[in-house]
Amino acid sequence: MKLSARSHCLKRRWFKKDLPRKGLFYCQKLGVKVAFLEWLCEFLKPLGIAIFSFLMAFIMAALRTAKKGKIDWLEAVMCGLIAVGVWSLLEWLNIPQTVAVGAASTVGFMGTHFVADLIQNWKNKQ
Repeated sequence: MKLSARSHCLKRRWFKKDLPRKGLFYCQKLGVKVAFLEWLCEFLKPLGIAIFSFLMAFIMAALRTAKKGKIDWLEAVMCGLIAVGVWSLLEWLNIPQTVAVGAASTVGFMGTHFVADLIQNWKNKQ
């Protein structure tokens, strides 16, 4: 039985071990360089919750504004960016990162105007 190049690499698990090294980490049978994908996965691994928080707030804000008839894309992006800011603040305070997803959905549901009013009220009290 003759194996294709892809199944040959996967059967031999060349992506994990026994891979002939030639500069970058890649499977010679496939001719596909995997080094960039590995680097990208390693780079994005600590940012996974931040990316998920951004997406959660973005989707919540898009759905909230879609109820009014038209999606406000700028509002959705701003909610996503606020959610990433909340994620970094929670990480700095050593609060578990999964709390950031709940905060992101709250930010996306309430919107940027609510967040701005909340900051203004806190600023005026001081």
